[in-house]
Amino acid sequence: MHLKPIFTIVLFSLVVISCTPEAPSVVQESFTKQFENAQDICWFKDNDNLWEVSFYQEKFYYKTAAYNAQGKWLFISVEVTKDDVPNEFLVTLKKQFPDSFLIKIFKKHTNTENEYQFEIEDDGILYVLGFDVKNKLLVLENETYKLRNEFIIEND
Repeated sequence: MHLKPIFTIVLFSLVVISCTPEAPSVVQESFTKQFENAQDICWFKDNDNLWEVSFYQEKFYYKTAAYNAQGKWLFISVEVTKDDVPNEFLVTLKKQFPDSFLIKIFKKHTNTENEYQFEIEDDGILYVLGFDVKNKLLVLENETYKLRNEFIIEND
């Protein structure tokens, strides 16, 4: 059996999976104007015709920004620590998911609001949780689906 051709095909497919989509020029221009010194840029197209871009401006502090197909900025999301989150959110999270393991916390900024999203593992299942306007904890279905199906290879 010839392993070299198989290895080449697998390697090529991994490279193609990694950051293949190219955002429309209007989206890329909006991003470049907003984040001039962005590095390690990786675009992803969401099912909702949303363009997300992962990048950093300071090494190891990755951000994710999102734009619609017309290049309008929608939000930016950055990873934060427990110390950055209002304590009442952490207390509610612990009450509703007492045996869960907190994986990551993100603060999502839009033009009108800030919200926190929590990636947790509870009983072997991954969830993304957030709070609604009445501070009720909810499972964010779209984000949970993406987290459960995430397989990203990024270039460094």
